[in-house]
Amino acid sequence: MPTIYFAYGSNMASSQLIAWGTAHRALGPAELRDHKLAFLRRSVRWKAGAADIVYSPGESVWGVLWELPFGAAELDVKESAGKAYRRRPVKVVLDGERVEAMAYEVIDKQPHELEPRPEYVDLMVSGAREHGLPDEWVERLEAQIPG
Repeated sequence: MPTIYFAYGSNMASSQLIAWGTAHRALGPAELRDHKLAFLRRSVRWKAGAADIVYSPGESVWGVLWELPFGAAELDVKESAGKAYRRRPVKVVLDGERVEAMAYEVIDKQPHELEPRPEYVDLMVSGAREHGLPDEWVERLEAQIPG
């Protein structure tokens, strides 16, 4: 059964889904309303901050909506589902329509944001550009690049 997945971090980049062997089809740019992007997890892989979504009325997080025809088992491994991140249902807006999807959310959030690695944010920016996310969002991501 296919999984509809809202990616807002490095998984916006097709290269990440390919690297993990996840079959995928982009549905387009999507907006998660009343949430903000924060770097609240220390990633073991990146040894720096990793992206999370946090409820925040009036704010939005942009990302890529993917259809995963064979599910998200490979991404569950990548995201350490159940330990680092958990799947959670979200409602996003795609082409003016509300769509139910799943997203990964950090389980144990740090009390303060952690600086992400430039390579991590570069993947986010690359994915955002690849899928035509709004210019303002791309600029917000670029502002997160340390250095």
